[in-house]
Amino acid sequence: MPENFLMYVASDEIVPLQELLELTGNEDIQPHTDGTGINGYTVKWDDVTVKLLTLPHDIFAINRQNMVLYMKSLVDERQDKRARKAMRRAEGMAMAYEVSVTPRWDEDTKAAQLLTGIMAYYDYAFIFANNAYYNENGNRIIGKDKTDTRFFPRNDDTIQHSPESIARKKRSLKKLDKQDVPYIGHLPPIADASQVTLRSVEEIAERALTLLLISQRANGGTVTTFQDQVQRLGLQDTLTPEEKRFAQDMDPEEYMFAMYGARHESAYVLLWALGFVDELGKPDHRADSALLNEAYHQTLESLIAQANLRTVSSILDEADLIYRYHWALVDAELYDTAKPQGLLAPVVEERHRALNWLIGYQDQDWDEVTTDT
Repeated sequence: MPENFLMYVASDEIVPLQELLELTGNEDIQPHTDGTGINGYTVKWDDVTVKLLTLPHDIFAINRQNMVLYMKSLVDERQDKRARKAMRRAEGMAMAYEVSVTPRWDEDTKAAQLLTGIMAYYDYAFIFANNAYYNENGNRIIGKDKTDTRFFPRNDDTIQHSPESIARKKRSLKKLDKQDVPYIGHLPPIADASQVTLRSVEEIAERALTLLLISQRANGGTVTTFQDQVQRLGLQDTLTPEEKRFAQDMDPEEYMFAMYGARHESAYVLLWALGFVDELGKPDHRADSALLNEAYHQTLESLIAQANLRTVSSILDEADLIYRYHWALVDAELYDTAKPQGLLAPVVEERHRALNWLIGYQDQDWDEVTTDT
């Protein structure tokens, strides 16, 4: 079914043809003119066509007025910071494209990526469709409660998830229900055991000790003590470039102390994966300091010798669950609502980072590990 909607942008300059060529790598782009210049394009692939035409100035003036009035009605119902910010930006929109995607969104997301790229070209842009406003990533900015939270189809919508990953998601949602933690049903399952390769015991032990050292440095340890401990444990090659930069800086930025100071929570997850922690539990409490201190004073060899790596299935169970805990926190922050009771944001974030690293999420090294929700 064709998709038709409006894209508002904060400039009256039409996106250049060269920009579209760079975004798509597709030369089948037909400019449209209105007698005074280019007023739109049609971009064609074998399986999908995207057509963009700017609204005439007189029609746009009326349209923007109605658009702002409708958004105001939504903002008046909400009055959170995110909604008020969207309202201010809506008032600054300078042009709108009428967009059609035919015959439907393509499975390779070419159309969605094109539109995302066009929106990113402008300082600010949003899509208005189905009585809701969406940002350049397709996430809903503001809309009625029953409107879709996403506009662009996810890649996951075309993926056939395994019975294992679906069952894992169901178990996670059941736990969240019992704990009264909000969730959305369409957040997809994560990978299953056949799709991941766990880090080795040696890698996990090295990273756990490195994180303990970097956390100790951030929480008052000296550069000399840090360097001595790295030497003692033989972790010179395990430190990442960002960790080295922070640890050796005599006057780091203030935010870095908070960031690296929480790394012991990631270390705690890795020690759990190695069998030194009985269970992680709900992320409403901080790591056991006595256990962390005991691990801190071990050698790398003794940590590896005593390790009993958990199964990939049990690690994936925790990875799926923390993914959903993290979504609940992010959603509360975006919409300026009460955070789920008891959840500690630094603990959730560090657990998510460590678990994604453990399962090799997107093959990312430690400094690049993302915690997508």
